[in-house]
Amino acid sequence: MSRYDEEELLGRARVAYTRNGGTLLAGQQSEVQEVDGTVYAVLRNINGILAVYQYDPEKDALTGLKEWPAALESN
Repeated sequence: MSRYDEEELLGRARVAYTRNGGTLLAGQQSEVQEVDGTVYAVLRNINGILAVYQYDPEKDALTGLKEWPAALESN
């Protein structure tokens, strides 16, 4: 059982993306991924990654990233 709700995190990431000026629609390719124990909400569309948010479970907060692990690019 996961420590977080994936759909909720993606929803929160979509809201943050829009509030920060994102205009492209995140598609079905968006997902929550875990890399080296860190959880990321990855917003994608057919052209690739739109935005990445790192999840902090202690604060129950998402932080937008300008750079992210290369492992997120491969999916």
